[in-house]
Amino acid sequence: MMEKIDENVGKLVAALKETGEFENTLIFYFSDNGAASHVGDMMNSPYFGFKSRVWEGSTKTHCIASWPKVIQPDTITDSIGWVGDILPTCLELAGTTYPETFRGVKTSPPEGRSIVPVLKGQEIAPPEFLFSNDKGQQGVIFKGRWKLLIEPGWYPIYLEGSGHSI
Repeated sequence: MMEKIDENVGKLVAALKETGEFENTLIFYFSDNGAASHVGDMMNSPYFGFKSRVWEGSTKTHCIASWPKVIQPDTITDSIGWVGDILPTCLELAGTTYPETFRGVKTSPPEGRSIVPVLKGQEIAPPEFLFSNDKGQQGVIFKGRWKLLIEPGWYPIYLEGSGHSI
């Protein structure tokens, strides 16, 4: 699967360069969750855990962004974002806003926030809370350095980085 994704992203980039739009295009490349359990933590470093769990190796993934002339090559940020930030980011870049109504029905505003400052090399404060849920069976709520893990039958609070539940 990864080979086909890589092949087709390459075709997309080639087409953008051919049409002269590559320099004006923001590309996000990221996963929905951590790597499969059969590869263990190998693909999720520096995070512990893997897909379908509530540890960082499942709930946090890396993101690669390309935006020539805006994102400096070889830059890395530790700023925290989530998939819900993509829409507000694209709306800001398009110079528009999310509609308050659609076909006469009131809409709810997007839950994310624009990460344009991060793409331009600035730091932003982490979201106040981040929530992740896997099939309604388990979840994790992040608040700063704290997180609450929720799995069927147990509800420990885990201090990130300490290796201890309380």
